[in-house]
Amino acid sequence: MKVPGFPLMLLMVVLLLNACKKDDDSIVVNTLEVTDIGSYSATLNGEVASNKNPVTERGFFWSETNPGEIDNILIIGNLTGIFSVELTGLEPETTYYVRAYASASKKITSGNVVEFTTSKLSGSEIANIEWVTVEEGSFMMGVSVYNPFRVVLNSYKISKYEVTFGQFVKFLNDISCNSDGTYNDPDYGMAHYIVEPEHFWNSFKYIDSSFHFRSTTEANSVDCPVFEVTWYGANAFAKWAGGRLPTDAEWEFAARGGNKSNGFKYSGSNSIGDVAWYSDNSNKKTHQVGLKQPNELGIYDMTGNVAEWCADWHGYIGSYDFSPLENPQGPSSGNQRVVRGGHYDMWDTFSGVSYRNRSTPGNLNPSTTNFTGFRIVSSIKHTPNVTITGITNITQTTATGGANITFDGGASITACGICWNTMGNPTINDSKTNNNPVIGETTNNITGLQPETIYYVRAYATNPEGTAYSEQIVFSTCNLKGDCNTKKDTETAVVDVTNPATGKTWMDRNIGAYRAASQPKESQAIGDYYQWGRAADGHQKRNSSTTSMRSSSDNPGHENFILSNSVANYNWRSPQNSDLWQGLNGINNPCPSGYRLPTNAEWEAELQSWNSDNTEGAFASPLKLPVAGYRYESDGSLKDVGSRGYYWSSTVDGSNSRILSFNSYNASTSYAYQARGLSVRCIKD
Repeated sequence: MKVPGFPLMLLMVVLLLNACKKDDDSIVVNTLEVTDIGSYSATLNGEVASNKNPVTERGFFWSETNPGEIDNILIIGNLTGIFSVELTGLEPETTYYVRAYASASKKITSGNVVEFTTSKLSGSEIANIEWVTVEEGSFMMGVSVYNPFRVVLNSYKISKYEVTFGQFVKFLNDISCNSDGTYNDPDYGMAHYIVEPEHFWNSFKYIDSSFHFRSTTEANSVDCPVFEVTWYGANAFAKWAGGRLPTDAEWEFAARGGNKSNGFKYSGSNSIGDVAWYSDNSNKKTHQVGLKQPNELGIYDMTGNVAEWCADWHGYIGSYDFSPLENPQGPSSGNQRVVRGGHYDMWDTFSGVSYRNRSTPGNLNPSTTNFTGFRIVSSIKHTPNVTITGITNITQTTATGGANITFDGGASITACGICWNTMGNPTINDSKTNNNPVIGETTNNITGLQPETIYYVRAYATNPEGTAYSEQIVFSTCNLKGDCNTKKDTETAVVDVTNPATGKTWMDRNIGAYRAASQPKESQAIGDYYQWGRAADGHQKRNSSTTSMRSSSDNPGHENFILSNSVANYNWRSPQNSDLWQGLNGINNPCPSGYRLPTNAEWEAELQSWNSDNTEGAFASPLKLPVAGYRYESDGSLKDVGSRGYYWSSTVDGSNSRILSFNSYNASTSYAYQARGLSVRCIKD
C-alpha cells in the first residue's frame, strides 16, 4: 500500500500554522501578589502581560474558595499592563483566593490563583476610639494651685470620651489576660491590670474563659467609664489601642480647651454641674460617658465621672524644674503616678482643671481604684523639632556647629546634622554633615570652607514625615592670616586729644563722625551706633537694615542691626559672650589700631574732671562729647538724638554693659542692654 507522504506533511504544516495563529491571538494574564492586606480590605494586583487583539475588559474573580467566572467579579477597565484595585468588605482573619482575568475577542483568559489571609483586628480597630485633635499651642500650667510655668506642646489627638468598661473588656479578652487580672507586661513584667475579678463589687467577671461586664452599684452599663484599673492596665490598653496615656501637661491643656480655652475653672464651664458628675449630682455612681456638656474642644467628662491616669510620675511643686518646657514629661522617676480630673464622689473644690492627685501605679485597693479610669492620646506625626545651638571654633576652613533635636515628631529620626551654603536658607541638598540620628544635642564638624567667606547655616532633622530645619544663623570664616576679627573702623579720622586732668589720650570724635563736635547737638559729630561687642561690620550705620535673628557667633556675618527683646535678655548674641571688646587686642574691638574701648573706671575718671555733671559739662570737657542719643534694640529706631548722650565702656555688668550717660540735668555711669546701639569713643592704649 502506498503512503501519501506529501499530502500528510502538508496537512501537518497547515495544522501547525493554525496552532501558531491561535497562540498569537491569546492573552497572557498574571495574578500578582496581594498587597496592603488589612482586616477588612486588601489591594489586588494583576497584569496583562501580552495580547494581540484589543483588551475589552479586565478585572479579578475572587472568593473564599478557588474562584471561577461565576464568583465575585471586579471590572476595572480595558487597558493592558499592570492594574490594581482595592477590595473592601472582607472579614478579619479570613483566607481568600483571587484570580486576575482579561477579555479580548469575546474570549476570557484567567491568570494564576493567589491566596491571601486578612489580618487580625488591631487593638485600635477593636477599641474604635473617637478622637479629638488638640492643636499645638502653649499655656500656663498649674495656675491657681501650683506655681505656674509656661508649657509648649505639639499637636496630638485625645480620646473624646473616657475609656468604657465595654472597650476594656474587649482588650482583656483580646490579649488573653489571666483570669485573676494579671498579665506578663512586656515593659513591667507580671502586673495586675485590674483589681481581682472575684471581689464582690468588681464590675469585671471571668466566666467561661473570658471576661465580662457585671452591673454594679457604681456602674450599671458597659458605656460607663471603666475603673478598678491599675496604671499598668491603663498603660497597656493605651498601647494596644494605638496610643498612649497623656502626659500631665497634655491632659491639662486638653481639659482647659487647648487654644480655644475660655479660662473656665472646670473643663468646659465655671459651673461644675454643667460638665461633670461629681459628689453633689452623681448619686455616688458613674454615668454613661458623654451625657454632660463637652468642653471647648468637644471633649467630654474631663471633670468628674472618673479620675484619669496620666503617664507622668507625680512630683510636687518644682518637680517640673527638671523638665523641658517643650512637651514636658515630668520627673524621671517616682513612687506614684499623676491622677487628674476629679470623680463622681469628689467635691467641686478638688475638681478644677489645675488640680493634681496621685496614686500608686499597682494600687489594688478597691476602695480607691473604683474612682480612677483613664483616656488615651495619640501623637500626631510630623517633622521633628530641631534648633541650632551655635557656631564655634571658627577657622579659615572649618567650624563647629551645635544642633539639638527636642522632639522626634512621633516617628524615628533617620538623619540629622548641619547644612550650609553661601546663598542663604541652606537645605540637605547643599553641603551637610550626617550625625547619629538621636534626640538631644549633637556636635557637627563643618569642613571644606573658604577663608574670609560668609556662610549661612541651619540644623536639620529628618523622619518619615519629612525634613525640618532650624532657624538660620550666619558666620564668617577667618582671613588668610588667621585673623578672625579684622573689621575695625577705617573711615574715621584719627586725631588725638588729651585730658590733662586724667592724662589719658582719646580720639577727638566718635567713631563714624565726620568731625569733632563744635556744639553738643551737631549732626556731623554724632557718628555710628554700635551694639556692644560687635565689630565694624556695617550694623553700626544708622540706616542699616534690621533682623530679628540673633547670632550664635561673635561675627554675625552680615551688616544688619540685630533686634532683641526681654525673652533674649536684650542681647544680639545667643549665648552672650562677655569677653568681647576687652582691651587693645580684644575680640571685635572696632577702634583703629592702637585704640580700644574705655573701661567703666576710665569713664568715671573723666566724669570727675568735668566742671558740671550734665550735657554742658560733657561738651566743655576736652572730649567734647555730643548728645547722639541711641538706636533702639526693639525696632532699630533712633531715640533721644539731641537730648542725651550714651557711650559704651568695655566693662560687662551681668547681661548688660556699663556706659557713660548724660543729659541736661545729670551725668553718671550706668548700664545698657547689649543689643542697644550706642556711641563709641576710643581711648589710646
